[in-house]
Amino acid sequence: MGDISGAGEAEKPTVPEGTTECPACGGRLVPILYGLPTPEAGAAADRGELELGGCLVTGDDPQLACRACHERYWIASP
Repeated sequence: MGDISGAGEAEKPTVPEGTTECPACGGRLVPILYGLPTPEAGAAADRGELELGGCLVTGDDPQLACRACHERYWIASP
């Protein structure tokens, strides 16, 4: 039987550190906050300054989200 490791895994969309514009649509990229948000974080999300990523953290989660198209991105390793 052939090696099927990684079969079905999609390429992670990555952007260089410091990128502020979505490569897909040109919208604004904001940081994703994981975990239970504080009231201040909820207000910042309402203002579009960050996106709430939820409480389940895998350790390999995207760090940026586009406010326009909602695509999520990982920051490329140097």
